[in-house]
Amino acid sequence: AGAITTLAGSLTESGKADGSGAAARFFSIGRIAIDANKNLYVADGTAVRLVTPAGEVSYFAGAPESYGQTEGYRTSARFGYITGLAFDGRGNLFVADSQRITRISTIGNVVTAVGSSYGSDGSPTSVDGAAGIATAGNPMLLASLPGGGVAFFDNSGYTLRTVTPDANVATLAGGGGLAGFAEGVGSAARFNAYAGFSNALVLSPNGTMLLADTANRRIRRLALDTN
Repeated sequence: AGAITTLAGSLTESGKADGSGAAARFFSIGRIAIDANKNLYVADGTAVRLVTPAGEVSYFAGAPESYGQTEGYRTSARFGYITGLAFDGRGNLFVADSQRITRISTIGNVVTAVGSSYGSDGSPTSVDGAAGIATAGNPMLLASLPGGGVAFFDNSGYTLRTVTPDANVATLAGGGGLAGFAEGVGSAARFNAYAGFSNALVLSPNGTMLLADTANRRIRRLALDTN
């Protein structure tokens, strides 16, 4: 019907306070994900906030403006600046930050799914493989996959990559660390998205992945093999 209401937060004040509805404060709202119970998970700087359907706001994982790469239970964990949130098919919440991708289990344990790595010249590197081996230089833009797991855009290699429910990482498209524009299959494709909130990565209802490729001023479509 077009009616717009405020679920939580304030128009005139920023902050870091938990609370109900207008009593809550947010510092730097970014990505949003929703679970099966209609709870919202909001990237707020270096923390994940939980907003219930009734508008109750609390810190779910991480801490406000407390940077780090620490695993742990919910608010004892630490993140970099969060650039992506998405649930997999098992109810785990994946979090992309400026250095790595972590997985928050259904009971709140935060572990690293894709680590960070840098080459001899100090530039970020991207490596496919299992948990503990796979790395991403600058991950962002998480999206759920139809068969479980998540997809993400790796800004260091200009690639679309996936993390399976068992934390195996593979590259879907793009490659060579080369930005540009090219259509094609797998490594023949080229993207020129870059970190920033103007980007988006979503799974469409028909099972294709859609990427807002900002610098190319295009919406890119990737057909997924869901078998």
